[in-house]
Amino acid sequence: MRSTHLQATTRGVVAVVAALGMTFGAVSVAAGDPEPAPDAEPAQHDEHDGQDEPTPDPENAGDAVGRMLELAREVEETNQRFLAGQQHVDELLAVQLEQDARVAGAQDLLDATQERVDAFQSAVNVVAIANYRGARTNGLQALITSASPQQLLDQLSVLDRINLDTHDRIADLREAKTEAEQARSEAQEAARDASRAREEAEAAQAVLEAERRGLVEQIDHVRELYASMTGADREALAGDLMPDGFDPAEIVDGGGVGYAALQVALTRLGKPYVWGATGPDSFDCSGLVQWSFGEVGVDTSRTAAAQSTDGMEVALEDIRPGDIVTFYPGISHVGIYAGNGMMVHASTFGVPVKIQPIEDFPIHNIRRY
Repeated sequence: MRSTHLQATTRGVVAVVAALGMTFGAVSVAAGDPEPAPDAEPAQHDEHDGQDEPTPDPENAGDAVGRMLELAREVEETNQRFLAGQQHVDELLAVQLEQDARVAGAQDLLDATQERVDAFQSAVNVVAIANYRGARTNGLQALITSASPQQLLDQLSVLDRINLDTHDRIADLREAKTEAEQARSEAQEAARDASRAREEAEAAQAVLEAERRGLVEQIDHVRELYASMTGADREALAGDLMPDGFDPAEIVDGGGVGYAALQVALTRLGKPYVWGATGPDSFDCSGLVQWSFGEVGVDTSRTAAAQSTDGMEVALEDIRPGDIVTFYPGISHVGIYAGNGMMVHASTFGVPVKIQPIEDFPIHNIRRY
């Protein structure tokens, strides 16, 4: 365990950063972005690229830790916004696929109804041509040409069947044309909807790509600063895995799947924080929550903001181990309550999965499964 003085210093820095209540522009990271490792070499970075002003160099160890926490906190918020943007793009792409399938189905229906129109049209055309050529299709002709009453009756019977069949064919043709027109209208509407869905998905993807580039720049800058920190600074940043006197074995079972998910999360203590990671060996904040609950059979949303609407609302005075707690006005951080005012969470870059007081961060809400 580190000294009490060092714990107090680190907690003070965290509290100061939390009190800033910063909000940042919505930019994002893409899947496949290089995993930031604590001992990685700093990436090449133009200090003016993506920055309004050059970041001042820390003047002492406390400043280095404070600045690192501040920058890492910014990137964590950006990462959460990116994940939400990625989810939105995925939803738009799903809609696009649905609309494309709808277009294909509408075209198949249109083709089928057009085949019916063509078939009935041919049958009706045969009758029309026969009439044009003088075929015997009316009662007057039957009366004039019949040699006997019986022949007249026979011809009238045949004419009745012909006329009925002609009427049916014309009715079928009209019905087929109506169906074809409806199918054509549906195909046109489906094509318009598919085009709109495609445009929306492409626009969202373009925004997401721009956000990804912005986040990569932020990550590079954090990695630069981390690489410049001394070993003592890094230890101060990481802190202890749990406060003195906290014993996970004494956590009271509050019942439900939340407690089971908490026990799973506790097995990840010490695992590194990585933006966009969902376990099992590295995590971001919402990734730890999603993975832990997933291990006990509960599907959760991917982002802290979405997780703030999962489950049921719980008042702070009713909180129990296993509830999830979200933080900041922008809902950019989340952890799992571990009792005694503590939570297990993937904090931020350079800080492993650990147990920390929930009062170190501004609480947004509490949810329970």
